Amino acid sequence: MMDQLYENRDLAQQMVRHASTQLVGGHVDVCFFDVTTLYFESFEQDELRDFGYSKDQKFHQTQVVLALATTDNALPIGYKLFHGAQAEITTLIECLNAWKQQGLQIGHVTFVADRGMMTRENLAMLEKENCTYIVGAKLRKLPAKMQQQILDTTQYRAAELASEPTWVREFSFENRRLICSYSPSRARKDASDRERIVKKLTKKLGKKTKASSVKTARQRKQTPDSNDPQAQGCTQKLISNRGYLKYIQVQGRSTATLNEEKIERDKQWDGMHGVITNCDLPELETLARYRELWTIEEAFRIHKHDLKMRPIYHFTPRRIEAHVAICFLAYALVRHAQHIIRLRKKRMSVEVMRNELLSVQASILRDTRTQGLYKLPSRMSQRAKDIYAAFDLKRSLKPSQVMI
Repeated sequence: MMDQLYENRDLAQQMVRHASTQLVGGHVDVCFFDVTTLYFESFEQDELRDFGYSKDQKFHQTQVVLALATTDNALPIGYKLFHGAQAEITTLIECLNAWKQQGLQIGHVTFVADRGMMTRENLAMLEKENCTYIVGAKLRKLPAKMQQQILDTTQYRAAELASEPTWVREFSFENRRLICSYSPSRARKDASDRERIVKKLTKKLGKKTKASSVKTARQRKQTPDSNDPQAQGCTQKLISNRGYLKYIQVQGRSTATLNEEKIERDKQWDGMHGVITNCDLPELETLARYRELWTIEEAFRIHKHDLKMRPIYHFTPRRIEAHVAICFLAYALVRHAQHIIRLRKKRMSVEVMRNELLSVQASILRDTRTQGLYKLPSRMSQRAKDIYAAFDLKRSLKPSQVMI
């Protein structure tokens, strides 16, 4: 069956996309796009599996790259599987080309993606297709003069976004709208995240062991042998972690120190966020639309945890593709069910839906005299009744004879 699904995986995507479209009025207005990685319990490389930047921090295992698109209602639009070493910034163009061939009318869709997709090539391609987009901006990669303007919050105007105070300002950058915002709650989170990382780094950098490759500022005079493989290995663990790399300075192949200048520069950006867009929505509506990207982050969580998409135990490309297709179909069924239930003014998580339906059971009793079989349905919880009602399904609670 997996081999049959592999041959029809594009058709399956088209069927899912059609079903998703029908549930939201016949057309898709907004498309949320993101990329994740799926790892294997394997170290073998081939035309699909390879080592690359792992979002699960599984750098020592092979992986594939998965791109996924959903509507603003979290209904699936499509997916595409890439080689494990594929850079995520290159996935958007290939996905849109593939989905166009499958019939997706992308010219009427607003694409929302995180800052990993912010490249001139991606934005130019979307503009060429007459698409509108809202993409996270890499504020710290902008020209120095633009960064100074962004950090000057005296020119921002006060507003409210998602019931919390926010300061907003719009700029023009390369003939596109750059909308920046400052949020006190985001500033507190950024500061807390940095403090946690710095504490971990301070602990790691302060260790005095033979294998330690890292030194604090006070220990710089005692530099370990740069040819020590243990020392190099410890340093490599630090510099392969992007969260750590922001705050350390690597010297040679085996010495790393905490960089106070990097930490102070990082503090300037606490609470700052920006998006690049060509849409004509007001500033706050544009920022609110971008915030809805959590729907696709939740989609990956459901794929990885509820549907147990990874680790992948298949090893041939055909079976790997089929495995991902099965998980995509299962995700589509779950999301479509949630949407239909939500239309009845009910909200349920995937886990709640699963548990409620598992509790809908029946006991089979045997008459010892006649040897006849009888079915005795269990009672249903109110949530289970709501699920059945959403799909116009009726279930009798009366005992009945089972005919063999």
